[in-house]
Amino acid sequence: MLANDRGSVDGMIYKGRALLAKAGADKKVDPKLIATAREWFLQASSADPQDPEPLFEYFRTYAVAEEARARGRSKLSTEHPFSCRKTRACA
Repeated sequence: MLANDRGSVDGMIYKGRALLAKAGADKKVDPKLIATAREWFLQASSADPQDPEPLFEYFRTYAVAEEARARGRSKLSTEHPFSCRKTRACA
């Protein structure tokens, strides 16, 4: 898509999604891929400011990065602000 039309919003979104999937596939997150995916989503958003999808995908990069980081940890630390000991949510 991007090869035929450099201004294709859908093409930019697909490129960003592919980079995001690659970045979040391993336990260790590649911050360069996440940053590049964000750039593609921001380019798509500026190409069509009325389309909400690029911004949705942009903000989704933060969730994907955090999920990949969480997979890398075996369990929550007791120092984490949302751990069971801090919130007393675990019984």
